[in-house]
Amino acid sequence: MDTPMPPEQAQDAFRQSRRATGYLLLAFLASFMPVPFNAVAFLPLTASLVASARCYGALREASAPRNARWWTISGMAITAMLGVSLALPYIFWGAAAPYRDCLEGANTKAAVTACDNRFDDGQHSFLADLSG
Repeated sequence: MDTPMPPEQAQDAFRQSRRATGYLLLAFLASFMPVPFNAVAFLPLTASLVASARCYGALREASAPRNARWWTISGMAITAMLGVSLALPYIFWGAAAPYRDCLEGANTKAAVTACDNRFDDGQHSFLADLSG
């Protein structure tokens, strides 16, 4: 059985954990904004990763139970997954621009279907656009 953490180290770890959770929730809420504006979510995501790393360091330094450290690592993984899901539209921004432009000009359901048919010739052309 693990020994309990010293109170001062436990308070530091709990404070960093609360900060990381708050920043993660703020980033999650900011991720609901439209694509050009949701880039502001990267700021609280970065702060959440930093706070999580500090929390993990404090827990490791205090010889905290292993399950407490695993919860911190799983929070860091969730933060990283949110970061990747936010970054994907920016990574594929140029390759998806013609389809996005076509949809912006589509006013009817038939026009949207025409855009879908025009650009839905498989992943090959999409990946070819990515390679340059």
